[in-house]
Amino acid sequence: MAKPASQTATSIVLWGLATFAACETASVLLVRSRIANAAVAAAVAEWGAGRADVTWSDPAASAPTVATIAKRAARGFAWGAAVAAVVVVVAAAIRSATFAPNRPDIAALGAGLVVTLLTAVRDELLLRGVVLRLYGALEPRLDAQIACALAAGAAAVAEPGVSTSHVAVAALAGFVLAAIWQRDRGAWMALGANAAWSWGTGTVVRGGIVDLRGGPLRWWSSDGALGGAPVTVVVLAAVAVALVADARRRAAAGK
Repeated sequence: MAKPASQTATSIVLWGLATFAACETASVLLVRSRIANAAVAAAVAEWGAGRADVTWSDPAASAPTVATIAKRAARGFAWGAAVAAVVVVVAAAIRSATFAPNRPDIAALGAGLVVTLLTAVRDELLLRGVVLRLYGALEPRLDAQIACALAAGAAAVAEPGVSTSHVAVAALAGFVLAAIWQRDRGAWMALGANAAWSWGTGTVVRGGIVDLRGGPLRWWSSDGALGGAPVTVVVLAAVAVALVADARRRAAAGK
């Protein structure tokens, strides 16, 4: 991504804000259908982000093959699933959450995965892609990552009944996903990580496979990990620090 001129930057901001507003409008109009809501928002985000010159892969590199895209997305999915698993394991280990009897719901798992994938498309394009396009930063840059964290936190503030810890989770996730964008020099790995994280801390542990509920140590939000559980804040903060340290190590090694 080349850094845009001031006029281009203004256009990028306006396209990003207008597209985000259109997605929010779609969520109001289609509130009864989660999948339709997410599909329309993803399509609108793809169109609007394209007007802001946001691309899924580094435009300066050769176009990736389908196999390469799948590999990058799968690696991201594995990363996101691993972090989600750590949150669940830590929450259970410190008795912040407990497993309740539950019969796995395959239909809910499938629908939840579709929704999280589509929602990840929207969020990666608008909350990371547009911001990183503004900075022209596909190389690791802390200021761009912080800007993505602020954008994600600001988007969370607009949600009804939001808590401070909820905003913190959203901001930290935005920072981590921006770092993954820059490490991968594109959106595919971040898309996979976003989808796996949201699915693994949402549908999977809220009746899809297991039912995780608040335990004696109240570090588990009634809305689950994504609802702003303090244990989630701690784990994501640790991941963010690790990614910053890894970026500095790779830069020092010339990678």
